[in-house]
Amino acid sequence: MATLDLAVEEVRHAARELLAHKILQGEVVDGQIFEITSEQGEVFDKIPLKSVVRFE
Repeated sequence: MATLDLAVEEVRHAARELLAHKILQGEVVDGQIFEITSEQGEVFDKIPLKSVVRFE
């Protein structure tokens, strides 16, 4: 990823797709977290799957 902001936006999009799939399949939405890491494994950010849902 060129920037952390771009990576965060891509993760949020992927999280929404995964969340939609889980809901359609009747699966439990649990505490899954996406981690944005460097190639060396350094964690830059953590995005909980549930954080991409808007209720209002």
